[in-house]
Amino acid sequence: MASFKQACNSAITIFYLFLFLFVSSKASSTAKTGFSLELIHRYYSPSSPFYRPNLTFIEYESRLQYLTFLATEAYNTTKSTKPEMIRPPLFEYHWHYMVALAIGTGSGRNYYKLHIDTGSALAWIQCVPCRPGFRQEPPVFDPKKSPTYKTGGCVDKLCKGSKYMCLHGRECAFYSLYGDNTYSSGDLAYETFSFVSDRGYNVEEQVKDVAFGCAHSATAVYPLGGAVGILGLSLAPDSFLMQLKDVIGARFSYCLARPGTTHHLTLRFGTDILVPDPKKTQNTRIVRYSKTNGMYFLKLIDISIGTKRMNFRRGMFERQNDGKGGTIIDSGTVTSRLMPEAFEEVCNELRRYFRRRNIKESDCAYAGFDFALCFEYPTKPPKGLLPDMTWHFEGADYKVGWPALFSLDEERGYLVFLLKSHPLTVLGAIQQVDYRFIYDGNRLTLSFAPEDCSNTD
Repeated sequence: MASFKQACNSAITIFYLFLFLFVSSKASSTAKTGFSLELIHRYYSPSSPFYRPNLTFIEYESRLQYLTFLATEAYNTTKSTKPEMIRPPLFEYHWHYMVALAIGTGSGRNYYKLHIDTGSALAWIQCVPCRPGFRQEPPVFDPKKSPTYKTGGCVDKLCKGSKYMCLHGRECAFYSLYGDNTYSSGDLAYETFSFVSDRGYNVEEQVKDVAFGCAHSATAVYPLGGAVGILGLSLAPDSFLMQLKDVIGARFSYCLARPGTTHHLTLRFGTDILVPDPKKTQNTRIVRYSKTNGMYFLKLIDISIGTKRMNFRRGMFERQNDGKGGTIIDSGTVTSRLMPEAFEEVCNELRRYFRRRNIKESDCAYAGFDFALCFEYPTKPPKGLLPDMTWHFEGADYKVGWPALFSLDEERGYLVFLLKSHPLTVLGAIQQVDYRFIYDGNRLTLSFAPEDCSNTD
């Protein structure tokens, strides 16, 4: 009898243990997961081949212009294409944060550095053959060498919209045009993306069947050894983010450090996101518009310079019915833009501000700066000389400190205002430093909190 009870108890124990394991496995398979990638800055990250940690922002821009010239010259001498097709990108549109991903399997697999761009959708790299194209390291991706490569057909759910077209009744082609008039075009394709896991450098994570652009024509020009394509994180359905929305909840986060910081930076997805102090966190609504490639539009209401509220007219920063204007946050734009009317008023307010402090305006063009507003930098600047700027969003106030607004060229005695004029108002990467941002594509919210990004994981 005792042995019968023991047998029953053992059977019951095994049943509940099996039930627990079954429920646990089901829960883990349906739970949101996350992963992290190292953010590599072109000059400030030790993982970059262009590592130059002591560059100032002004030196940084000059360096980019020089590298663009060299890359374009190399492109011109190695490609026999029409001159009007050679349009190197204006590198000011790219803050040059990259991630390293392996694309493909078998002998076709290689690690590639891709630009992170919240204003772009479909990821793309060059594929064999690519004419015209640009020189790159590692070798251009060869689809024939990867057994997991496959193309998307005309009936593919992503083969919709103005940038896709059906060829020969069966193949889906893409065409991505950028704000600097460079483009990439080729096949809509699917491939395995791999990356080093945050659980250790000997562990890799894999994501199968990621849609990307296999470009057979590209006019972008990148310095050899750097990025070779784009990883889009917009809200468009073909972006890397939205393809994985069921796994990571369409959420990602980053914390950009000040120029010159060599600290390890991380792009986090899903449950890997670090949640900042709720008391310091503010939230604002992400606004969706059609035909905007899933860019992150925000409702900007007004701006303050120091304690001076500008009191801009209502609706100045909103998207218009004709599809023009609006305000976005974009990691792929170096420095912020203001729509022309607002930019001129902000510049006039700064002129009045510095005039009251006996600081004269200088000629930016004469000094060789690609900015509109410069001042003479005093040899003995008074404490608290430079003002902050506050962007008043719907439900949140975002304060941009003066180090992100002005660049000091002390050697030549110049003070440069780092914002520019543009039809689309943009909160750019330089003005995003030392804040943790959390994008939630499902809830359509942007959260941010101040943080010392040079001392965070």
